[in-house]
Amino acid sequence: MPATSIRQRALAGETIAGAMIFEFFVPGISQILRNAGAEYAIYDMEHGGLSNFLGIPGQFDNPAFRDAVARIVAAAKSHGKALGFMASDANLARHYNALGFNLIASGTDQGLLIAGVRGILQSLGAKP
Repeated sequence: MPATSIRQRALAGETIAGAMIFEFFVPGISQILRNAGAEYAIYDMEHGGLSNFLGIPGQFDNPAFRDAVARIVAAAKSHGKALGFMASDANLARHYNALGFNLIASGTDQGLLIAGVRGILQSLGAKP
């Protein structure tokens, strides 16, 4: 029997348990995912949580950051957990989805508003 998606289960009225992970001690992430009892985990990495914890604030291309993200993805896969991420733009959404994050939120209301206004102004030739 094929697995029922989280979306299908939620639409059917089932409550799906998840966790927002603020504990970025990556070596322990596997135990957190295994023991939390959640079916998915959402990480707030873009806004600096993970990079700050690693001592490389805002350095999302730093090898230490990329390695930590890879370990998070591997831990989630090994425990059958879905991973979520709040992306502020389409490029980040595609990037993290390609890495294995399959619950993508479309950013904050402020970020979406800024992107919309910027897009309109740029279409008129304004420079950001």
